[in-house]
Formats: sequence, structure tokens, C-alpha cells
Amino acid sequence: MDEKIIALFKTYDSYWNQRNADAYCGLFTEDASAIFFTLNGEKMEMPSRKDIHSFYVPRFKDMETRPGVRHNTHITRIQHLNDQVILIDGDAHIAEHQDFELTRLRNWAVSFVIIKTTNDWHIASLRACERPIS
Repeated sequence: MDEKIIALFKTYDSYWNQRNADAYCGLFTEDASAIFFTLNGEKMEMPSRKDIHSFYVPRFKDMETRPGVRHNTHITRIQHLNDQVILIDGDAHIAEHQDFELTRLRNWAVSFVIIKTTNDWHIASLRACERPIS
């Protein structure tokens, strides 16, 4: 698997786990979009990096008292569409580690479109569909 892509998603999880909304959203292109489909039928749409940032700032703030909540992205498929665009499929798991116990909070099927910019790869699109916790 491409080392730069692996590094991008390690950084993605790291910034999420640090609750660093500025750095996390800096991994997205300015015109990036994100859409989350939840089990309860809710659909959350964020049509720009600014909207993604506005979505995460209060959520990360709410999690400050729960440092054991962690995000982990597992890449299952990489498809190079061309030299500048890659489609990535995977799973994202949010779990809480507390008192030597692990509680799964949310599971997502995720798809990303990442694009090559002048400096590195950035996320142009994120789609996430919540899965039941099993």
C-alpha cells in the first residue's frame, strides 16, 4: 500500500484523536465535502471545508472530558483513478478505552476521494454510512 496514503490516514486519525479541528480540517481541500448517513436515518451534509470545521469544533469540544474516545480508520481498498485522484474505501471505528475496557461507540463504512495537490494528498470527499455495532 502507498506509504503516503497510509501516512495521510494515520495523520487523519491522530488529529481526530487530538481533537485538533484546525489540523484535521487542514487535511481537506477547501471545496471538500462530507456526508454522513446515520442508522437513525439522519443525513449530515457539509459542502465545504469551512462547514466540516464548523461541524467538528463543537464535537471535539464535547469530547475533551473523554480522552479515551479514539478514532481508527482501516483502509480496505485503494483505486487509483489517475495520477492525481484516488478512491479509498474502508472502515472507521470510534471506541472508548476506559478502565481497561473497550466500548465501541460507532462503526462507519467510509469512502474518500483524495487528490494530489502541489504539496501532498488531500481529502476532496468523504462519505460515511453508519453500521450497527456488533
